[in-house]
Amino acid sequence: MRKVSVVLALLAFILSISITLGIRTEVLSKSLRHTFLDNYYFSFYVAFTFILAWEVASMIYTIPYSVSKSVGKQFEIMSLIILRYVFEHLGNFATISNLKHDYIEVLEIVTIVLGSILIFYLISIYYKIQPHILISEDERQQNNFVNMKKIIAVILLIVLLFFSFKEMFSITYSLFRGDISNVKLSHLFFKDMFSIMIYFDVLMILVTMWFSLRYAMVFRTSALTASTIMIRLSFTDDIFLNVLLTVLAVIFAILVTVVYKKFEGVLVKNMEKNKSKFV
Repeated sequence: MRKVSVVLALLAFILSISITLGIRTEVLSKSLRHTFLDNYYFSFYVAFTFILAWEVASMIYTIPYSVSKSVGKQFEIMSLIILRYVFEHLGNFATISNLKHDYIEVLEIVTIVLGSILIFYLISIYYKIQPHILISEDERQQNNFVNMKKIIAVILLIVLLFFSFKEMFSITYSLFRGDISNVKLSHLFFKDMFSIMIYFDVLMILVTMWFSLRYAMVFRTSALTASTIMIRLSFTDDIFLNVLLTVLAVIFAILVTVVYKKFEGVLVKNMEKNKSKFV
């Protein structure tokens, strides 16, 4: 799948350059003229979008292994979406010539650069501190939990494929019609995908409660779902709000993990003390 996504990204890259060339040489219809189609930077954005689609599939693949890792993948996706903003607006950024006149664009670049680096660093901390605690000591219960997560992952993969083909069909149809006025490329299907993820995260909370009623485990799963909601809210056209909410979501997930590890550590110590009383 990874190799297929790379090949598709390459083909999309070449195709988008060809479309821009066709518009500029007037081989293609003038009605296709648009701010994003009429410059060659658009091809970078298209290729990056295919890479993002692969990252979403990769995120779904990690769900059976670890819910916390799949949330980390969501953070990775958002960091890449923030970076993609540069490619989306590269045509505007390339024309910056006056700091006083174009200060908003300059602030956007600074926010993207510093914000993406900060998010990148925070994600590394998030992964580093993740604990590996089984939901149940019973091997059968643990396997059933993993199987339930596999079912959820398969359903999510079907949803991803549906959104992907629907979006590709819509854009291709608009191109053949020669009318792209209704096409919006800001977030494509990623916004809808993250909205669906919230419902599946709530389902994951219920599945967790089915196999374990440990307060710390339920709270942690619920809190990570809250991080997903913050990620969903960050899908705005305002890059400043986008970066801010993503940073807050990762920091919140880190703090939840730190408290969870301390809580579980205290719980284990108390259990050992209680056991020693009966020895």
